[in-house]
Amino acid sequence: MPRTLCGIERDRPMFQVITGKEKYKVVDLVTGGESYHEEKIQAYRMCAFLINVWGHNYRLEVRS
Repeated sequence: MPRTLCGIERDRPMFQVITGKEKYKVVDLVTGGESYHEEKIQAYRMCAFLINVWGHNYRLEVRS
């Protein structure tokens, strides 16, 4: 079983394919990095990762 932290696998690079259908956007306010998610739970996991692991503030946007 892979090791995870806030639902995100550790020791593995993560890449995303952006299709434009993703409803949630998480922005790291410290680095300016963006991640896009189709499901709300995945967006909240990324938010938890940013604040609990890196100590960064974030912004969660719901796109229409």
